[in-house]
Amino acid sequence: AYISKDANPVTDAAAIQAIRLIARNLRQAVALGSNLKARENMAYASLLAGMAFNNANLGYVHAMAHQLGGLYDMPHGVANAVLLP
Repeated sequence: AYISKDANPVTDAAAIQAIRLIARNLRQAVALGSNLKARENMAYASLLAGMAFNNANLGYVHAMAHQLGGLYDMPHGVANAVLLP
């Protein structure tokens, strides 16, 4: 969403905050599942990321990644990374 041609200040703010929350909480949420604050922050990051990408139109790379992933049994994130410049 952050690099979408249709991004705007609202989607950028949501995407940046999601990135910050993920960077600060992902390790703890995975390593220590009982850390409810880290898990709460990851849930909030997911909400913000969803708001960002649903309002910034992800574009052709995202659409092609669905096809590539299905054809080669590739995780969606990996397919996006392969297709992005």
